[in-house]
Amino acid sequence: MNIGFIVERNVYFKTFGPVIEEAIKKGHQVFCLHNYSQQRTGSKGYQFPDINQTPKFKNGQAVSFEFQTEKELIGKVLENNIHVVVSLEFIEAQLSVKNRLKEKGVFWVSLQSSFDTGPISGKNLAMPDKFFLYSRGWLGWMFEYLKQSSKIQEENFLAFENKLQGKVSFVGSSVFDQVNVIDKKEIRERWSIPENKKIFLLVPFPFGSSLKTIWTKYVYGTRFFSKKNDFYLTKAIREFCDENNALLLVKSRKKDPVKKYLAKVADRVLYDEGFYPTTMMECLAISDICLSFYSTVAMEAACSRVPHICVAPLVRDWKDLQSIYFETIFKEMGDFFDFPGVSWKLSIPDAIEKLKKASFSDFTLDESKLEKYHQKFIGNLSKSYSSDIIKEIKDLICPTNHCH
Repeated sequence: MNIGFIVERNVYFKTFGPVIEEAIKKGHQVFCLHNYSQQRTGSKGYQFPDINQTPKFKNGQAVSFEFQTEKELIGKVLENNIHVVVSLEFIEAQLSVKNRLKEKGVFWVSLQSSFDTGPISGKNLAMPDKFFLYSRGWLGWMFEYLKQSSKIQEENFLAFENKLQGKVSFVGSSVFDQVNVIDKKEIRERWSIPENKKIFLLVPFPFGSSLKTIWTKYVYGTRFFSKKNDFYLTKAIREFCDENNALLLVKSRKKDPVKKYLAKVADRVLYDEGFYPTTMMECLAISDICLSFYSTVAMEAACSRVPHICVAPLVRDWKDLQSIYFETIFKEMGDFFDFPGVSWKLSIPDAIEKLKKASFSDFTLDESKLEKYHQKFIGNLSKSYSSDIIKEIKDLICPTNHCH
C-alpha cells in the first residue's frame, strides 16, 4: 500500500510522524508531499515545510516531493501510484482535489489535529472517505458546536448525521505514540540535566501570537489581565523550584519569545528543536510536573504520565466570554483541562498562592483517574493509536484483505 501525507507545515510531523513510522514498519511505501506554496516569512515562517527538515524515522525513510499547485499535487499522487492521501483536518479548498483523485481510485483520509478541530473541520467531517477523531466525546462536542453556531441548519442536521455513517472512526491521537520513541537518558544528556534532578516544565502564555485575541481575554479575564500578574506567577514558580530543589525548564515557540523576566530565572529555555519527536514531548518525557495555559499540553502531559496544572480564568470572568466555540467546548469537553488527579485547574491568584507552599507530592497522578481521562479524551491507555490508524486505512482500501 502506498500512502501519501500532505505536509502543509513541518509541525505536521507531530501528528504524522508516528503514523509514518508505523506504516514503514508494516512494509508500506510512504510519500511526504510538501506544500511549497506556503509562506516562508512571518510569525509562522519557521514552520515552512522544508523537505530538508523531514524527520529521520527509525523504521526507514519516506520519499519526499514538493508541490505548489493542485495540478502538481494530483500529478505526484498519480505518478507514484499513491493509494491513499492523508491530511491533517480537512478544509473545503481540498474538496476539488479529493474528488478528482477519487475519480482515479485514490482514497482520502483526515486526522484530528487538536482540541479546536470543531471550528476547523466540523462541518467537513463527511468530505474525506474517513475522518479519524480521538474519541466519541469530541464528535459530541462538534455536533453541539455546529448546532449552536448554526454552521448546519437544524433541519439539515439529521441528514448530516446520516452522511457520517461509516465515515468517522475513533482511534485516539497518533501524537502520543511518540512516547515509545523517546530516550529519556539521551535527552537529559543532550540538555545537560542531571539524571536525579526533578523538573518543573513551564509552557508560558503565548504573548507573541495571542496578546490581542479573545483567547488572551478568556485566559486572563478582563479583571485580571496584566503582564504584572504573569511576572508574579513566574516568581511563584521559581520559588517552588528553589524550595523543592527542582530545575525550571521552559518550552515556548519562536513566535512566542520568552519574556526577559522569565528567561532570567529559568534554568533552560527551549523552542522547537524538532517535530518528531517533538521538543514538547521530549520535555514532558523528563518532567515531574507541567504548568500551561489552555492548551493540548494537558493531553500531552497525561499521555506522558506527568501531572498538569492548567492556569485558567476566574469564574467571575467567564461572563466576559462571547464565543460559541469557547462556550460549547468548555461545556462539553472542558474537563480535559480540569480533571483532578490528572490536570488541576487553578486561577492565577490560586496558582501563585498554592505554588509558594506546595511540593511535588501535592500533584500526584491518580492511576484510576488517568485511565478514565484517556478513555474519555484520547483512547485506550495501552493502545498504539498509529497501528489502529494504519489498520483502518488498509481496511478502507482493501476491504477483502487482498492487498499488501
